[in-house]
Amino acid sequence: MKRNWIRLLSILLTAVMIFPATAFAAGGGDGSSADNPFEVFVGETRTLPGAPDPANVFKWVIEGGDIISIENDGKITGLKAGGPVQVYAQDSEYNKISDLYYVKVVEPALDSITVTGPTQKEYHLGDKVDKADITVMANYS
Repeated sequence: MKRNWIRLLSILLTAVMIFPATAFAAGGGDGSSADNPFEVFVGETRTLPGAPDPANVFKWVIEGGDIISIENDGKITGLKAGGPVQVYAQDSEYNKISDLYYVKVVEPALDSITVTGPTQKEYHLGDKVDKADITVMANYS
């Protein structure tokens, strides 16, 4: 009787340890999940980590929006801010052949603007400013 109780307890403890690991892995092999999505900036192109061989990809399925475009090799381009959306690859028989990825597109944050020039410091009525002598630099995060 005591052995059966110990066996039951060990099975229960094993299940409690294995279940969280499988639930975490279900988010995608790249570590992305709805709470921790793969991020790309608007206008930026990045490759999904662990994307399948492009020769095996028939198409990528994007569920949840039109904020990204994706090529067969797993290169994602951010079109507009939003998400996260779910993305996965299919073969020619519409079988899922990749992990499920969560992708979010974000606008880069503007940190500062720096203006330099012109070299001429004094102007008189009728003088023109040489625009080629002025530099405006936007610094993003």
